[in-house]
Amino acid sequence: MKLHYCSFASESFYEVQKKQRNSFLKLGFKPEEMHLYNPDKLDNDFFDSFPKASEMNRFGWFAFKPFFLKSILKEIDDNDILIYLDANDKPLEGLQSYILKTFKKIKN
Repeated sequence: MKLHYCSFASESFYEVQKKQRNSFLKLGFKPEEMHLYNPDKLDNDFFDSFPKASEMNRFGWFAFKPFFLKSILKEIDDNDILIYLDANDKPLEGLQSYILKTFKKIKN
């Protein structure tokens, strides 16, 4: 069981997302456990469904979340855990061990 994290950043939040990534690296996350998305990673299906999506309307009023969460869930293993944080959220020390220990107790 691995813990993955993801976030989405539009252009105005790119620098904040980079800082968040560095915070997760310091906490012991591996690069392959971090899934950083931006508008360039939204596919044609998304923009066909939300043709007016832009930073002005929060990319379809946050409709991007199910699109990129679904793509990440297809990539990670069964029983892995995926957490979403907004790009400006700061992870706390101990987050990784707390979540993994909690889910291991639930699983048993």
